[in-house]
Amino acid sequence: MLVRILYGDAYQDAVVILQVLTWFTAFSYIGTVRNIWMLAENQQKYLWIINGIGAIFNILLNFLLIPVLSGVGAAIASVATQFFTNVVVGFILKPIRPNNRLMMQSLNPRVLIELTRSLVGPKTTPAH
Repeated sequence: MLVRILYGDAYQDAVVILQVLTWFTAFSYIGTVRNIWMLAENQQKYLWIINGIGAIFNILLNFLLIPVLSGVGAAIASVATQFFTNVVVGFILKPIRPNNRLMMQSLNPRVLIELTRSLVGPKTTPAH
């Protein structure tokens, strides 16, 4: 609806692309957190491997998907690349597996709730 209001009916096909690309951000943030950890742990030597794999993966997916799905194919290729690069490759490269496991645990709602409870702690009322 917002696309139609802002840009008109001619751009209505962009809605599906935007819906797919919404997921790009989540996996991109995972990669950003991992990269900060890698710098803190002096593991940045693996970043060129991760980024190189991501670039090749994205080129291949774009080559396969754009002719079939146009802009939606490019969006799918981008999201898939972010997922592959920031989740799957983290389990392939042994030195960064521990961090990858921690990141995946953080996506578990139960872990998030438990962490929040432990940080907030039980509420106590002052005695009268």
